[in-house]
Amino acid sequence: MFLWLFIFITSIWAIDFDFNLDTEIIVEMNGQPLTNPFSGGLNQPKVQWIDWDVDGDSDLFIMDADGHIRYYQNESENNEFTFILITTQFYGISSGGWFFFGDFNNDTFLDLVVQDTEILNNARYYQFEGESFASVGRVPLADNNGYIESDPVMTPTFADIDDDGDLDFFTGNVIGTVSYYENVGFQDGIPHYEFLTNMWQDISIIGPSLQRHGASAINFIDLDGDGDFDLSWGDYYQQSLYIVWNVGSAQSPLMDIVNITSQYPINDPIFSAGQNMPTFTDIDLDGDPDLFLSVLSGAYGSQTVNNFIFYENLGSAVSPYFEYRTHNFLQGIDLLTYTSPAFYDIDNDGDLDMFMGTKSDPSQPSWSGKVHFFLNVGTATQPHFQLQTENLFQGIAGYNLAPAFGDVDGDGEVDAIIGDSNGYLHYFKGEGDLQFINMGLVENVDLSGNSDPILMDADGDGDLELLVGELNGNVNFYEYMEGQFIINENINFPDVEIMYTTLDHFDIDNDGDSEIIMGSWQNGISIFDSQNGGWSLINMNIPFTSLRSSPAITDINSDGVLDLFVGNPSGGLYYLEEISNSFCNPGDVDDDGVFNILDIVQIVNIILGQIVPDSIVLCAADVNEDGIVDILDIVSLVNWIMSD
Repeated sequence: MFLWLFIFITSIWAIDFDFNLDTEIIVEMNGQPLTNPFSGGLNQPKVQWIDWDVDGDSDLFIMDADGHIRYYQNESENNEFTFILITTQFYGISSGGWFFFGDFNNDTFLDLVVQDTEILNNARYYQFEGESFASVGRVPLADNNGYIESDPVMTPTFADIDDDGDLDFFTGNVIGTVSYYENVGFQDGIPHYEFLTNMWQDISIIGPSLQRHGASAINFIDLDGDGDFDLSWGDYYQQSLYIVWNVGSAQSPLMDIVNITSQYPINDPIFSAGQNMPTFTDIDLDGDPDLFLSVLSGAYGSQTVNNFIFYENLGSAVSPYFEYRTHNFLQGIDLLTYTSPAFYDIDNDGDLDMFMGTKSDPSQPSWSGKVHFFLNVGTATQPHFQLQTENLFQGIAGYNLAPAFGDVDGDGEVDAIIGDSNGYLHYFKGEGDLQFINMGLVENVDLSGNSDPILMDADGDGDLELLVGELNGNVNFYEYMEGQFIINENINFPDVEIMYTTLDHFDIDNDGDSEIIMGSWQNGISIFDSQNGGWSLINMNIPFTSLRSSPAITDINSDGVLDLFVGNPSGGLYYLEEISNSFCNPGDVDDDGVFNILDIVQIVNIILGQIVPDSIVLCAADVNEDGIVDILDIVSLVNWIMSD
């Protein structure tokens, strides 16, 4: 007689998100709809144009201050430039301060060289193997006598300057010269270089205004169509762009300090905060290169918005004539730095409005942050956000503002709690019709810094409690009693080491209580579910990790699918959509609500390769939750069965 044992077990949720590639959400700023509202914002964009998907147009790769490469797929039509964000962490590679794609081994695949993240003046080579990149090592000199070097403040480049079929290496120097490393061949799976000079072609760039030289961003391009490379140069002490003309040939370049254009384009020179990184691509597919300048910011200030500049070439490849088009090519939400989003139906019309707290604004007397208010003039199913004001809450002297909304005092009107970088909370009492009274700072709240509040019914008693993340990673729980917030406890969230805790909440599993979604400095985004008086980490897949991610989760278009909005250090916003929301029962591999000998058979078949499981079955088969399905899971399941 066979004894069947049935043991019921607890569910574990698994949630997958991906970037929404076809959003119908409209966002207007200053009366104009944005083409790519959720492209993420830009602070110091390093740019390269590559036809990655091999469809005949240039896709866009950008590295910003977080050191990761974003990939935007070009979906433009009829000169309507549309770029879809595919990933903010291209193949998980950290590129430090610069990157360059090129076919170094002549296998038709584009390989990648980046600044080494451990030894910053070196470079690291990644070889593309068709489906993934493999880190080969630091780029060596000939005879393995050291490595190529570039000052970390420089943005170097590669070009086949001698027309011999391989990519040579060039980097600027703080004295205003160029170092040249010749490519001497491909050995042991990596290109090797020979250092030739730090005074290549005797070029010496000195800024015209302050008579100085400094950090540079350089790129080679045949601007006059004569078959050889000219040098375009953005300098820390130059508000415009230098062009060093090659009067030699493709095999024997000849450049000097005479054949230099010191402001470019000639007919309408760019003027910015300095250090303009030049890149070129035929963006409109008319047969000639167009000009893009990304402002890295230099001696003339910081330009963290309007810093991706587009000039269209109305001339030809032989005789270019560049005409200015825009300072904001991507047309995305960009509010300087460090955005903190929140959604709330502030006007009680049945749809969600959008709010964005920011770090600082130089137009303010104290550079204090602001809360931008976007009214939803669309519907609950078709959101259409219009910027109403850049400063909804007047009188806050603080940075890194993070808003939260709810009826704190139970009077039927929406109140606001605003966190700031000092660890304080500002309380604004709602009076209706978008009118608020500044009640000052919330008493007895002085956290370690960067307070990030949410208002939610955390204990199920029918009123709102206040949860606040902070700089040191704590989450603080306050109850509103007799007109003031009283500290209840610090909540301990397991399994993550966190700093700069940012919060939101939503009832993800429809069980009547809210889960906590948490952003942090070093661990991206996590979701925690309240279980048995504690908090457990929900399995999640979000296709990026960003420093200082600030999440807001909701169903923005009432379609029953969760939407995740993420503020970031570049002043923008990412939009991701839930692609699966499911749960597994560890041990219940056949999903019949119990576990028994049949589940053990399933695990054995997985280990032996007799079953190719999907993610839910794998989750259930990983009984001990160590990320591996092996004999230890069988032992755990047998112990569970025998102990019943």
